[in-house]
Amino acid sequence: MDLNQLRTFVTVASLGNLTRASERLFLSQPAVSAQLKQLESELGVGLFTRSARGMQLTVAGEQLRAEAEAALDAAERLKARASRLRADEVAGELRLGTVSEPAILRLTDTLGRLVERHPGLVLKLAQRVSGEALEQLADGRLDAAWVMGEVDDARLASLTLGRLDLVVTAPAAWAARLDGADWDAVSALPWISLVPHCSLTATAARVFADRRSQLRPAPVQPDNEVSLRNLVAAGHGLALLRADLASAGVADGTLAIWPGLRESIALRFAYPRQGADSPRLAALIDAVRASWALPDDDRAVAA
Repeated sequence: MDLNQLRTFVTVASLGNLTRASERLFLSQPAVSAQLKQLESELGVGLFTRSARGMQLTVAGEQLRAEAEAALDAAERLKARASRLRADEVAGELRLGTVSEPAILRLTDTLGRLVERHPGLVLKLAQRVSGEALEQLADGRLDAAWVMGEVDDARLASLTLGRLDLVVTAPAAWAARLDGADWDAVSALPWISLVPHCSLTATAARVFADRRSQLRPAPVQPDNEVSLRNLVAAGHGLALLRADLASAGVADGTLAIWPGLRESIALRFAYPRQGADSPRLAALIDAVRASWALPDDDRAVAA
């Protein structure tokens, strides 16, 4: 016997009418009748009698109805369990490096998609500057990371998520000093850099090198953008800062922007080429693509 026959039996028994049962099952009446006859033949007992009131269960039918319903319930539980097992196939630990703020990375959306689809995953997040994250990807200490800047290591692949604008930011109290100032005047002021291996530090160094200028470092060195912004606002020096953070600081009266320079930096999602097809990492890549609306044929590149 098959489950379709049992489902037909239970539906006809519940509705007591062949026409309504066929409509409920999206089958023709002859098909419903044929399934009932096949089931009765296999069981060796009659299940229904026809009367003016419709289809009536026989004594045997009454006794077997509960068994048929239990069998259908068991089949549904089996399917549900199999579905959970399929979801749980992608399980285990993912070690992820992050830079900047979660909103910039669309981190909440990405990880929400991932754990909803694969509840067996354990996600361990660690804040890293980009250079440090790339080193840890290459030597196996991280499984994937969001980074800023270039990904030059041939062992790594990356998805380009977008570009972030950078501007020269100063304390609001220095706004008058910046008004009409040229690069020579601006570059002579103290500049705050993030820790080594940070992409913003590398970008600032390139800006100074391109202009054959000498960077005058401030005596403070933060390890994240929020601290960098706060140190600039407190008057410790200038810095290359994300344009959105700088604009927010201008709006709240704590920062000023020098309009003479604007840079941009790539935001990327990076991961080791070897092992990119593993179920865990493939699931994460799919979630990143979905969060950023990247096409499926957007190839990852060492960029």
